[in-house]
Amino acid sequence: MKKVFACFLIFMICGIWLFPDVPEEKEEVIYSVTYFNGLHYARNFCKENSDTIYLLANTSNFLVIKKTMTYFWPLTKKYLVDAQRLNIVFDGTLEIEQNNKIIKTLKTVLYIIYNDPGLYKNNWKVFVGNDAEAESKRLEEIMRQYELSYSEYLTKQKIYESAKEKLIEKMQEYNDRGRDTSKLVNQYKALIQPVPPINPTPEELSVGKQFVINLPAGEYKIRLRNTDGKILQGSEKNLFLFKERREGVVGYRIVPGDRWTKPDKSQLPSHILYVNPTTDIYIIPFLQNEYNDLYYEKMMDNNAQGNPTFYRWEEIKEIPLSKLEIRKGDESTSIELKEFYAEKLKGTSSLGYKIVPYEPEGAHKDKSPAFTGFKIPLERKNSSITFKLQDARGKYYNASTREIRIVLKSNSYIALVIFTFLPLLVMAIVLLVRQKQYRQGKQG
Repeated sequence: MKKVFACFLIFMICGIWLFPDVPEEKEEVIYSVTYFNGLHYARNFCKENSDTIYLLANTSNFLVIKKTMTYFWPLTKKYLVDAQRLNIVFDGTLEIEQNNKIIKTLKTVLYIIYNDPGLYKNNWKVFVGNDAEAESKRLEEIMRQYELSYSEYLTKQKIYESAKEKLIEKMQEYNDRGRDTSKLVNQYKALIQPVPPINPTPEELSVGKQFVINLPAGEYKIRLRNTDGKILQGSEKNLFLFKERREGVVGYRIVPGDRWTKPDKSQLPSHILYVNPTTDIYIIPFLQNEYNDLYYEKMMDNNAQGNPTFYRWEEIKEIPLSKLEIRKGDESTSIELKEFYAEKLKGTSSLGYKIVPYEPEGAHKDKSPAFTGFKIPLERKNSSITFKLQDARGKYYNASTREIRIVLKSNSYIALVIFTFLPLLVMAIVLLVRQKQYRQGKQG
């Protein structure tokens, strides 16, 4: 009995270490935020004890006030929401105040947001109010047509599979009887498998009824007035809308051919790119804006920390239909944007990748390109290369010039080693001379 009790006690003690602590949840009134960060839409929330919501000015952002459960997750060091346990959305009117004066009162409206990639990978479309209702009907009609097309595809696929099975059975029968199956083989090859229709559902679709915030930069106060005319406790917040300090500056992602998964960035013309000539490099241009670090961090995570004196560059848009002018000495050439694919190297180790031109109808059929950019071949004879970006009409983008400097391996490493140990050699000689002089003086 004592052994059983001891084993049970050991199990309970070990269980304390084996099972993680369950985070403590707290019931709070929060603001659920769908915000635009300059490049795409994302979600965040503002806790009840947070006093300020940070958003980009002059863009459509969306708020809703709800009562839910929040908890702190140690692994990510972030606060999270448990909407499955509690999720009560408050209705009413959102009052926006500036300089002690109510400038706007808002009601929740239907909104639809989705990414519609085309020329730009991030091409967000926003519909609000009546426009959202019209877009909702359009999307419903598109989905209805898709469902009809998919139903037709399933019927055709069933007929196709049935025809295949019948031909295979007939060929087997002919083979058993020793008859010629060439006509049946030709019929089998002539069968065309139906292609399923492409699902037209937009990427990253978001639909809901929320308050729409689209205001100039400045400081505001917001609060929710319930349907009974009272201010909801916990809904009074400061609203800080900020804008970029500089906008539309060209930046580049620098992709070395031997490590394409670890690109570098060049954000200002003063940045000099030092590279070795053993590999090619690829340049991916983009437009960027400069934002205050504290405001931007708080927008993405209301509980985050940031530096109010530091400004950061953030990508906002790709630059398609552009050309890159490269100058090597007195020679100048212009190259076009191209798509590239990263092929995994085959071998015993299977380590590394090789960047090759993308072939959508050939080796890379049914695969997506790794990136779109400019390939700059490097040569040892060119110690410096400069490049700048042009638009489709040949006009240069401001602040798009960069310089590449080729770093060659030095063959004078022996001299550098000798030079490194020269002070030690001089010190040894001095000690030997002093020791000799000391002995001579002692003998005298």
